[in-house]
Amino acid sequence: MSDTLIDRIYESAAIPELWEDTLQRVAEETGCLGGLLFVLRDARTRWVASPGVLALWEGFVAGGWLENNSRANRLLAFNHAGWVHDLDLFTPEELEREPVYIEFFRKIGAGWGAGTAMELPDGDSIFFTMERAYAAGPFPHKHIAALDALRPHLGRAAYLSMRLAMAHAQATTAALSAVGTAAAVVRPNGRLLAANTQMEALIPEVFADRRERLTLTSKTADDLLGRALMQLSEPGSVADVASIPVRGRVGEPGLVIHVLPVRRAASDVFSGAAFIVIANTVGIAASPRASLLSALFDLTPAEARVARAMADLKTPEAIAAENGVSRETVKTQMKAIYTKTGVHSQTAMVRLLTAVGKAASI
Repeated sequence: MSDTLIDRIYESAAIPELWEDTLQRVAEETGCLGGLLFVLRDARTRWVASPGVLALWEGFVAGGWLENNSRANRLLAFNHAGWVHDLDLFTPEELEREPVYIEFFRKIGAGWGAGTAMELPDGDSIFFTMERAYAAGPFPHKHIAALDALRPHLGRAAYLSMRLAMAHAQATTAALSAVGTAAAVVRPNGRLLAANTQMEALIPEVFADRRERLTLTSKTADDLLGRALMQLSEPGSVADVASIPVRGRVGEPGLVIHVLPVRRAASDVFSGAAFIVIANTVGIAASPRASLLSALFDLTPAEARVARAMADLKTPEAIAAENGVSRETVKTQMKAIYTKTGVHSQTAMVRLLTAVGKAASI
């Protein structure tokens, strides 16, 4: 393999968006359609596919083959510190009976693959696979040897990508620390990955760093946190509540917890970070601004105006008259406000809103 390709592999370590092209270059050097990189973390698989196999992989996932992947199961059981191909894992007779080959790969012109698995010191695993056209025949020995020569470089580069992504997440919490905001980086399964000094000061009184996930000690608030983490864990999804009020101790200001998804294209594959959780301190104000309520609780402008009016102890009828809408519309908006703030009555809402003041700047 050329030094240029090896240099490109290590360049991808620092610029994760290059992995797609790098995998394609490795594939072309070894007579393949394309390549894939998988990161297995917290029982979840994240992946990068090169252009030559992107459609193949999307069809593989859409067809439900990911859950019935006999090739991956055999690769793990084989436990070989190098690249292996289909005929290392199956006999020719078995290949003729394997549904994933007969019903999927060969129907789209593929059907020969090679892969390697690497377990990392922190318990995560990395997999690389290369897909070859069925018409090209099984992997020749020279191409497996070429892939074996690249294996240490691919493994080191992927691991570096993961370490650099982690450093980026830690830098994010440090930057928020500089402006007085408590922040934590949370893994896809909800477990705490990193926290700045301000966030650590909130543990264990406000937050609890539990084995199952980062939790809030208030059950009501924690139910909202769990729901937000679950909803935001799906790619491209949004949460119906991602700002969570937490009552302060007597004589102390309360907090509003924000949950922000970490989504940065290819770099998200390598980062252990899935969410950033921010805790904003709030002061005391009898009637908070509508814009502040909108920012803290993800309220629409209309909902924020209604919430502010509620803080002024106005009735639904009075709010409807002020805004030129029906009482039923105001009731619907109030219901949405309850859902987003996690309270269940107008009295509780008034208590919450009178405790909300100017949030700390982010």
